[in-house]
Amino acid sequence: MEADQLIFKKVIDLFKRFKKTDPEVLGRTATLDVMNGRLTLIATALCGKKIEVFPGEMEGGVKDTFFYLPDSFSKLPTLEQNIKFYIYRIVFHSIQFEKQFNVTPHNASLNEVRQLAKADAHDVVGIMEKDFPSVADYYHSIEDLFGTESKKSGKIPDYWLYGKYMAISLDPNNKLTQQGDPENTDQQTVKPTTEIKSKPVEEAEVINVDKKAQQDYVMNHNFEKVDTAEEFKGVWRNFDGDDSLEKDSEALNELNLKHMVRTDDEVHSVYQADFR
Repeated sequence: MEADQLIFKKVIDLFKRFKKTDPEVLGRTATLDVMNGRLTLIATALCGKKIEVFPGEMEGGVKDTFFYLPDSFSKLPTLEQNIKFYIYRIVFHSIQFEKQFNVTPHNASLNEVRQLAKADAHDVVGIMEKDFPSVADYYHSIEDLFGTESKKSGKIPDYWLYGKYMAISLDPNNKLTQQGDPENTDQQTVKPTTEIKSKPVEEAEVINVDKKAQQDYVMNHNFEKVDTAEEFKGVWRNFDGDDSLEKDSEALNELNLKHMVRTDDEVHSVYQADFR
């Protein structure tokens, strides 16, 4: 590890050591991993087909038969309210799913898909009031705590209430199980030595490796690993095969993991994410 990397890692470790979670916040925090089984059963029963629940990158939403919810939630005053928040979101998304409230324009921005979900929320809540009155009562009891994101208002951003619209997978051939690099079909299987769980990922796109561009590009080695990876934009780097996953985990947490490549090169480490 280079000197600047070593210094940065030590600073991050020190910051983590002194950064403590407020016991009050911790006491009212509801977590998805604890409730996932129960929420999956509720969603499947309401929708009449198998629904899977995954942690979202932030507020989450509905994508096909997959519901994405916050990994944890502590924005409401009590633990009970935060637990009920997950049940409310499952019911809300079940109505969205049934009524197909998820029409997303191509290449819509994050703000646009949030606003689309908010615009249809009135109709969703109307159905909720009729079919799930107790859940609707819960919604109305916390509604005033949410609003447009603003430091002055002190409101919780209302996208947490409604989620966002997410693109629906229409192409049955667009799967992440496509073949890798045909040139490496005889590559020996190597068992990974390092495996780390990644942050939540809501969608991913497989990009074919451009071998010619990879060979033509000469990489300037510097410590800005996040910038280097984020500035992909069609510029290819060679795969060095090093197992540096654990050392680079802090930088990887800052990446957008939507784009990835499939390769049959030897794998020395696994950065694991659950997504569909």
